[in-house]
Amino acid sequence: MGRHWPDADGYIEWSLTWVDEAMRVLRPDGLLYCFGQLGKREHTFLHLMSEAVRRWGFHDLINWDRAEGYRERHLAAGRFATNLWRIPSLKRNFSEKCGHPAQKPVKLIERIVLSSSDPGALVVDPFLGFGTTAVVAEQLGRRWLGIEQSRIYLRMAQKRIKVKRAERKQAAEQSKTIEKWSGR
Repeated sequence: MGRHWPDADGYIEWSLTWVDEAMRVLRPDGLLYCFGQLGKREHTFLHLMSEAVRRWGFHDLINWDRAEGYRERHLAAGRFATNLWRIPSLKRNFSEKCGHPAQKPVKLIERIVLSSSDPGALVVDPFLGFGTTAVVAEQLGRRWLGIEQSRIYLRMAQKRIKVKRAERKQAAEQSKTIEKWSGR
């Protein structure tokens, strides 16, 4: 199954443990998104989601089409559900790619944050990785809390967040300068 779990049942049990804790602290009107890998481990993910439905009443499934191998004519022919989010995955040559094996695209996290929270809300990512959720949450005026067990990825995320904050500060200062000189 992987280097952390002896088999699919071990992975499902581990996942149910952290989802149970997330559900415990989630506000009554809060939302939880779980990323899973369809394909090689599809049956394991479907078993996990089935158990989540049974325990907590999960009811929506969003299919992230990583825009790999599908043709526009399939979409035009209505062969995919309306809950299909077509956002390219990060390949080696994407400038956004930072080295985390499960890094999600900014556009995907933006869509989730915008559709699931209001400005000022708290966004929690229990698998912070390279910090995409934190960067997006700050950009969109949300507070965030990230959890990451790897010190390597935590340091990378901290550096990325610091760089993005500096970029936003510089852009804001440039905007103020332009407004000053344009007489606004």
